[in-house]
Amino acid sequence: MYGPYITLSPGTYHVEWFGKVVSGGPDEIGAVDVASYTGAYVLSQNPVTQKSIPALPFGQLAALEFSLDQQTPLMQFRFFVKDNAMVVIKNIVITRIEHPN
Repeated sequence: MYGPYITLSPGTYHVEWFGKVVSGGPDEIGAVDVASYTGAYVLSQNPVTQKSIPALPFGQLAALEFSLDQQTPLMQFRFFVKDNAMVVIKNIVITRIEHPN
């Protein structure tokens, strides 16, 4: 999953992916990252494992924090899924948690 190619102002952000894992083993099912300039620069990334996901019908699959020191265009919040897994993404929430001084 890629996108939404938005522009964000300087600050520190928290992004969360919500959905459910339909199938996949107990190990790594994929990874998430935050990238700018249509993926040219990866600002934060993390693996996603089945063990790290709560057993809810739809819950938080992953979360990351990242900081921007300038207005940044073409932001993407990506979820990569391994071949042996199936994931349903319900929504993504992006929250600015700190404004620059």
